[in-house]
Amino acid sequence: MELVNVIYTGQGVEAQQYNNSDLTLITNNYINTSFLSNSNDYIEAFVYDDNSNLLNSDYNYTAYTLPSQANTSNGSYGNVILDPQSYVTGLGFDRGSTNVQYNFLRNLFNSSYGNFYWIKQISPSRKELILSSQTISDSSVLAGFNDYQTYAANKNYFADFYLNFGGNQLIIAVNVAYSTDSNGANLLIKLYEPLPVDFD
Repeated sequence: MELVNVIYTGQGVEAQQYNNSDLTLITNNYINTSFLSNSNDYIEAFVYDDNSNLLNSDYNYTAYTLPSQANTSNGSYGNVILDPQSYVTGLGFDRGSTNVQYNFLRNLFNSSYGNFYWIKQISPSRKELILSSQTISDSSVLAGFNDYQTYAANKNYFADFYLNFGGNQLIIAVNVAYSTDSNGANLLIKLYEPLPVDFD
């Protein structure tokens, strides 16, 4: 008989998080979120050893189960069923202990895996970025920006978002603006903390 313990160990690895002085300014509320499996919502899964070494990355994790009934108004789900034991065993990690981190994310600004933005410019403070894309059309950049503005305006809380650099490196962004130049459309991003020097 094999003994397997599956334990929730917290939020996992975070590249950035709000500092304690700012957390005291933020009101805590329970937010009822939903998952739309056929939209821009997706799950990333990362497997770590006990020393936080990254063993496996899955940027489109689909080995989840959805409840039998969806929200009738929009087809969304209030929960997702995960089986981390089967996942890591299927990857060949059948001895010792591993940690699995799941990130539930939503593509914004008409980006998707394979349709990325790139950093066009970084301010001296490293807290402002200009992003552009070679695969997302100017009209799609604008449409994505307008969609996000509508989404954020309809929330009764501050809608921050992440820049996803892959490898479970999520950087907190707190504001976005749209601009154009002679080369096309851009997104102007304000970060919560300076961009780590690993990125240029």
